[in-house]
Amino acid sequence: MNRLFRYSKLASRIALACSAIAALPSSHAGTIDFETVANVVTPVLAAEDTIYAGRDQFLTGGFLATVSDSNFAQGQPDYEPGLAGAVLTNSVSCTLNACPYDNTHFFAGLNGGSLALERQDGVAFQLSSLNYGFIARDWELPPLVYGRLTVQATLAGGSVITLEHDMPAEIGMMGSWDLSAELGAQALSHVTFSACVFDDAGACVNDDTTLNLAQFALDDIQVSAVPEPAAAPLLLAGLGLLGAWRRRGKAAAAAMAGGAA
Repeated sequence: MNRLFRYSKLASRIALACSAIAALPSSHAGTIDFETVANVVTPVLAAEDTIYAGRDQFLTGGFLATVSDSNFAQGQPDYEPGLAGAVLTNSVSCTLNACPYDNTHFFAGLNGGSLALERQDGVAFQLSSLNYGFIARDWELPPLVYGRLTVQATLAGGSVITLEHDMPAEIGMMGSWDLSAELGAQALSHVTFSACVFDDAGACVNDDTTLNLAQFALDDIQVSAVPEPAAAPLLLAGLGLLGAWRRRGKAAAAAMAGGAA
């Protein structure tokens, strides 16, 4: 009887542990909305700055954001970091460019620049959707497709997934891009956002021929942390121990029944 009692007590503990592990959230969802930004201060970037040159960094929503100039600009022998991005609000900052309408803060990739995001804690993450817009130099542009947004997602294993989405110049609008099918179940180490604009030949380019017109807006980036890999093995181990207890319990009960007979 004492042996069966001990097995029963052990089984209860194992079952409780398995239930606790199974109840853990599969991910920690969040939104990168650029409402709270903390600059990585350097001799050329002050804490209060909202305009960013290539190589500048800031923290937002648990992520490290790195602003870069275009690949073309960085490839020049006389390259020096230039204006590549900003955290803007439509009502205050968009007096020269035709920005998409947004009541809140958003990131603007300017002059062919790009934005890279990775978690501050180094944990892999998933990306499910974002809001985007085309930033034009002319408020009178008709509502045609002028550019393309590119998402380059680097997986935790090192491979890269590249996705593209046309950006119509419908001034005053933010579009939504659902990425859940392509990236919602992937473990990403970092992701880079950039843009190109279409030339007269229909090619989408980001070089000296575009006159720094490859510009885009980002907001409400939906991300979530990938579940810790230790949870699944722990759950399997607990279930294995529970199964072993049941087999031993049945054998002990059979032995006691045989002795009683």
